[in-house]
Amino acid sequence: QWTAFRTEIGQSKNGTLSDNTVVTIGAGSEVEVSMRPSERRVRLLRGAAVFDVERDIDRPFFVEANDLTVRVLGTAFDVRNNGGIVRLSVKEGRVEVSHPFMVGTSATSLINRKELKPGARISATQTDGLGLIESFKLKDFASWRGGRLSYADATLHELIADANRYSERKIVLSDSIGEIGQQTATLSFEGSDVGRLLQTLPAIYAVEVEDDGDGTIIVGRK
Repeated sequence: QWTAFRTEIGQSKNGTLSDNTVVTIGAGSEVEVSMRPSERRVRLLRGAAVFDVERDIDRPFFVEANDLTVRVLGTAFDVRNNGGIVRLSVKEGRVEVSHPFMVGTSATSLINRKELKPGARISATQTDGLGLIESFKLKDFASWRGGRLSYADATLHELIADANRYSERKIVLSDSIGEIGQQTATLSFEGSDVGRLLQTLPAIYAVEVEDDGDGTIIVGRK
């Protein structure tokens, strides 16, 4: 049986699972939890979540986000699932991540596995599978919990998906955006000030931001 947890736009939520694992669910996020005698399993359907997992050697803890699976016994880590990209950062302990090798956008039966230590992060997409393991500063771990969203090589698709978790007005990428949607940038902004992000986008990408008059914000090719 799965239990669903959801947060509204701009709202985050803290909770403790039946095994004493502490979970922080980010704004506009959705997770499903299943606590079984042999294992503990969470699905991050969208958004972001931080897990401080209670160690239990007889009940491994799994987090699934798209095709990425994270396996831990006891550790603290952050998972974000937005705009077709899953990002994982590890604060404490070690985790094993697994993802199918991809051919085009199709998953194969071959599995790519990597182990991450504290201060390591990795991303995965439906086209490229697992990326390279990178390092990050632990002081920047899950900065979104304090309201600040930080990105390293984030695509425009990812930025807009994340911004929609904090914006009362729907932000849409127009059909004209094309390959610009996959171009990356490194930046940060306050979740409470999505307007500042939208003002910044034309300085980073060849886009323009318009109000369609019906309350929707359109980001299109310049």
